[in-house]
Amino acid sequence: MNIAVVNKNNLSFNDIEKEIILLKATWDIVSSAVNEIVFNPSKSALFQTSSHQKYFGILITDFLSEPSSILGFDKKYIQELSNVCSTPQFNNRDSIQHLKIAVQNIQNWLGETIPFDKIGHYVDEPMWFPSINKSANPHFSREDIIFIYGNMSKHNFTRLDAVANKIRYCFRKNGVTISKTEALLVLEDLYDHLDDNVFIFHANHIAKHMNKIIWGIFYYLQPEFEKSIQYIGHEGEYKYTFPKNVNNGYAKELYWQLMNYIRSAPYLKDFDFPTDDLCNYYETSQLKAL
Repeated sequence: MNIAVVNKNNLSFNDIEKEIILLKATWDIVSSAVNEIVFNPSKSALFQTSSHQKYFGILITDFLSEPSSILGFDKKYIQELSNVCSTPQFNNRDSIQHLKIAVQNIQNWLGETIPFDKIGHYVDEPMWFPSINKSANPHFSREDIIFIYGNMSKHNFTRLDAVANKIRYCFRKNGVTISKTEALLVLEDLYDHLDDNVFIFHANHIAKHMNKIIWGIFYYLQPEFEKSIQYIGHEGEYKYTFPKNVNNGYAKELYWQLMNYIRSAPYLKDFDFPTDDLCNYYETSQLKAL
């Protein structure tokens, strides 16, 4: 069933049009973050500068938030993508399978809770926070880590209420209660830990997961691309045939762009990193640098 999404404050798109918008937006965010300029897994220095690292964190945080509600979305990108995998509009001979696996894997990875010490290792011992004169061992989910780092990279301290509340919640999960004032004081301590160590490790793996999402979209839409494209004459000109029920002009434009993405393929090849083990990651990296 193709049900149009209508709200007095929203634009009206049916299911297939919403999927086109979501997949195009996802591809844009991921390709802006995972490429040869911002993050390049083939180089020893993953980020050219600290500014590239912060920009990457901001983009990933955007990816873990909600698309604009004016377009009819009310869940985070990952959840919306999961819904696409459940009811895909372009599935052809189970072409959705790669994307389904990629989305499930990133959901599982983001939801894992980890404790860490001052250099990012898995530990169960308290960590010292000098700004509040307290020891604690807050357990953050990976999504929490990215949320905190990305928002602190993006916003001035006067706009970090949500981050402070997140920190209080993570402390409270491990039996430590801190005040709102203490949460604000902890911000810089925590950001330094994330910026120097923990986020670098997570950047490797979030980039891997996101790149697999891009390739999942590519494999999913390849049959649609092959069905849609029509070559005109002998000069390399082409056009696309719009799917049935894609009537909105904006959705048509994004469909055309999305098909061009499939025509060109993702920027980076599919890649992997070693086993997700913080205890070995830093020592291994340091040895390679010697």
